[in-house]
Amino acid sequence: MAGTALKRLMAEYKQLTLNPPEGIVAGPMNEENFFEWEALIMGPEDTCFEFGVFPAILSFPLDYPLSPPKMRFTCEMFHPNSGQPDVQGKYASSFLHSA
Repeated sequence: MAGTALKRLMAEYKQLTLNPPEGIVAGPMNEENFFEWEALIMGPEDTCFEFGVFPAILSFPLDYPLSPPKMRFTCEMFHPNSGQPDVQGKYASSFLHSA
Protein backbone atom coordinates (compact mmCIF):
# COMPACT_ATOMS: atom_id res chain seq x y z
CA MET A 1 0.00 0.00 0.00
CA ALA A 2 2.93 2.36 0.67
CA GLY A 3 3.81 2.20 -3.03
CA THR A 4 0.39 3.56 -3.96
CA ALA A 5 0.70 6.32 -1.37
CA LEU A 6 4.18 7.25 -2.59
CA LYS A 7 3.02 7.47 -6.21
CA ARG A 8 0.08 9.64 -5.16
CA LEU A 9 2.30 11.96 -3.09
CA MET A 10 4.80 12.30 -5.92
CA ALA A 11 1.99 13.21 -8.33
CA GLU A 12 0.55 15.73 -5.87
CA TYR A 13 3.97 17.29 -5.29
CA LYS A 14 4.48 17.63 -9.04
CA GLN A 15 1.08 19.32 -9.35
CA LEU A 16 1.94 21.69 -6.48
CA THR A 17 5.15 22.74 -8.20
CA LEU A 18 3.46 23.24 -11.58
CA ASN A 19 0.37 25.02 -10.26
CA PRO A 20 0.96 26.22 -6.69
CA PRO A 21 -2.09 27.37 -4.73
CA GLU A 22 -2.04 31.00 -3.65
CA GLY A 23 -0.75 31.45 -0.12
CA ILE A 24 0.61 27.92 0.40
CA VAL A 25 4.05 26.45 -0.17
CA ALA A 26 4.48 22.76 0.65
CA GLY A 27 6.70 19.83 -0.14
CA PRO A 28 8.65 16.89 1.28
CA MET A 29 11.13 17.71 4.04
CA ASN A 30 13.77 15.61 2.27
CA GLU A 31 14.08 13.18 -0.62
CA GLU A 32 14.49 10.12 1.63
CA ASN A 33 11.06 10.46 3.26
CA PHE A 34 8.21 11.59 1.03
CA PHE A 35 5.70 10.99 3.86
CA GLU A 36 6.82 14.02 5.94
CA TRP A 37 6.18 17.43 4.43
CA GLU A 38 6.69 20.97 5.60
CA ALA A 39 4.39 23.79 4.63
CA LEU A 40 4.19 27.55 4.90
CA ILE A 41 0.69 28.97 5.00
CA MET A 42 0.19 32.69 4.51
CA GLY A 43 -2.55 34.37 6.50
CA PRO A 44 -5.61 35.38 4.47
CA GLU A 45 -6.19 39.03 3.65
CA ASP A 46 -8.53 41.11 5.80
CA THR A 47 -8.20 38.80 8.81
CA CYS A 48 -6.24 38.98 12.04
CA PHE A 49 -3.83 36.50 10.40
CA GLU A 50 -2.99 38.80 7.46
CA PHE A 51 0.78 39.22 7.00
CA GLY A 52 1.42 36.09 9.07
CA VAL A 53 3.37 33.12 7.76
CA PHE A 54 2.56 29.92 9.63
CA PRO A 55 4.86 26.90 9.35
CA ALA A 56 3.35 23.43 9.64
CA ILE A 57 4.36 19.78 9.35
CA LEU A 58 2.23 17.24 7.50
CA SER A 59 2.62 13.52 8.19
CA PHE A 60 1.09 11.24 5.58
CA PRO A 61 0.09 7.68 6.55
CA LEU A 62 1.27 4.70 4.51
CA ASP A 63 -2.31 4.12 3.29
CA TYR A 64 -2.75 7.69 2.00
CA PRO A 65 -5.15 8.80 0.44
CA LEU A 66 -7.44 6.30 2.19
CA SER A 67 -6.45 7.89 5.50
CA PRO A 68 -5.88 11.64 5.86
CA PRO A 69 -2.58 13.27 6.75
CA LYS A 70 -1.98 14.77 10.17
CA MET A 71 -1.03 18.41 10.28
CA ARG A 72 0.33 20.48 13.11
CA PHE A 73 1.49 24.05 13.21
CA THR A 74 5.04 24.43 14.48
CA CYS A 75 4.47 27.91 15.85
CA GLU A 76 2.11 29.33 18.41
CA MET A 77 -0.71 31.34 16.92
CA PHE A 78 -3.68 33.34 18.08
CA HIS A 79 -7.12 31.83 17.60
CA PRO A 80 -10.08 34.07 18.42
CA ASN A 81 -12.40 31.19 19.38
CA SER A 82 -10.20 29.14 21.68
CA GLY A 83 -7.81 29.32 24.57
CA GLN A 84 -4.07 29.69 24.47
CA PRO A 85 -2.17 27.21 22.28
CA ASP A 86 -0.08 24.53 23.89
CA VAL A 87 3.54 24.00 22.90
CA GLN A 88 2.59 21.66 20.03
CA GLY A 89 0.47 24.36 18.35
CA LYS A 90 -2.76 22.55 19.22
CA TYR A 91 -5.67 24.25 20.94
CA ALA A 92 -7.88 23.19 23.80
CA SER A 93 -11.04 24.96 24.86
CA SER A 94 -12.82 24.28 28.11
CA PHE A 95 -16.21 24.43 26.38
CA LEU A 96 -15.27 21.34 24.33
CA HIS A 97 -14.87 19.22 27.44
CA SER A 98 -17.81 17.96 29.47
CA ALA A 99 -18.05 19.09 33.08
